[in-house]
Amino acid sequence: MPNGCKFHIISFGTTFKYLKQQEPFDYNDANLRYCKDQIDQFAADFGGTEIFEPLQSVFGNGDSTKRRIFLLTDGDVFSQEKLIKLIESNCQSDGLNKVFTFGIGSGAGRELVIDSARAGKGDYSFVADTNLGTLRAKVIDMLQKATEPVLTDCSFTFLPNWPDNDSGLFRPARK
Repeated sequence: MPNGCKFHIISFGTTFKYLKQQEPFDYNDANLRYCKDQIDQFAADFGGTEIFEPLQSVFGNGDSTKRRIFLLTDGDVFSQEKLIKLIESNCQSDGLNKVFTFGIGSGAGRELVIDSARAGKGDYSFVADTNLGTLRAKVIDMLQKATEPVLTDCSFTFLPNWPDNDSGLFRPARK
């Protein structure tokens, strides 16, 4: 993550819990070590997969903080349509918020992972097992994508005499 970033970690199931209440961590080595130690103690003991309320909490403060949300799930949800609408309404074309998703294991809802990332103007990835090396590589790739600049208010002008090509490929004009 770039210097100066802040981050949250939220564990969720039928309930959810911020790792450090609702105060974000400053990105530094000490906080990363602390969070890693805490995550190593996580257990799948929060019940089912309820993602709406934790995301609503993240989006809910209405400030203009730039957020990149990384959603890791090994499950699926019943109210997917409601969740997708929440993500869409908070991830407009201004690039302020983006959602990146990871489906972990065979129980991860394929539509949930893909549709959440699309609604969040982010990207998604699946990890078939809990192989730490595979997940780490995919997370690093996704972090890179999350730090790329966002284009807004773009326009394109097509030249009137651009070569017509039925194949969909453009060829340079011949001299």
